[in-house]
Amino acid sequence: MDVKKHIQDRAASILPALVDIRRHIHQNPELSFQEHETAALVEKELQSLGLKTQRLANTGVVAVIEGKNPSKKVVGLRADMDALPIVEVNDGRPYRSKKEGVMHACGHDVHTTSLLGAARILTELKDEFEVDVINYKHLAAIADTLHTKRSEDKALYLHALKLKSDYVGASEFKKLLERIRNEEV
Repeated sequence: MDVKKHIQDRAASILPALVDIRRHIHQNPELSFQEHETAALVEKELQSLGLKTQRLANTGVVAVIEGKNPSKKVVGLRADMDALPIVEVNDGRPYRSKKEGVMHACGHDVHTTSLLGAARILTELKDEFEVDVINYKHLAAIADTLHTKRSEDKALYLHALKLKSDYVGASEFKKLLERIRNEEV
């Protein structure tokens, strides 16, 4: 299997569905530790992939994608889900925030959706890599190793606190998948 081509093809094919998810999240923003609807949506999407989910601090969601050799290494992918207490300008976009005074002003709707897309693709490719991937959503999931009884060999966060992590933007995602496949992380 040409993994790179598969990733590119699948990313293109799921893009319309991801745009819909992102717009739904954007229209329905929730402040930190109040992301009950967002967490439910994330949980439903991950469970639809056959993944078991775990809740942390009520609104955090964790799922593990097991590779072909689950005991080898663990890589954590994480993104925030919360919105900010900011009024969104009415610029005519149909997916503008429906909650006055709350909006996704710094992209957490995109980050959450990106990780859902990554989960879809990585679940399809789980037999192509030797590591487990832990997919976290929400700041509360920083307490991950206490709840999953796993520790990561590498943790990669989208727009998060710089802890023991590397910052990964969308352009770096392809490189990350290749490194996972080659067991470099």
